[in-house]
Amino acid sequence: MRKLGGAAIHMQQSFSIDILKKIRFLAGTPDLLKSVFDLSALKPFDERVVDFLGDVSKILMSNPLSKKYSDVVTFAFW
Repeated sequence: MRKLGGAAIHMQQSFSIDILKKIRFLAGTPDLLKSVFDLSALKPFDERVVDFLGDVSKILMSNPLSKKYSDVVTFAFW
């Protein structure tokens, strides 16, 4: 088996304004999309992300409609 130096390869993001002309935004704006490339990644298990997903899980598990869909319950559990 061949070993690789890293698990992830950083890929340079190229962003073309021409692409934005072809996108119909239902939420957000072209400027908001452009600003995403300037954001840095959060650390694994960042407290804000863990809290957010915990809240999503509680909402889904407490909704009686979720019980009809095993995939939703699985997502809420994990």
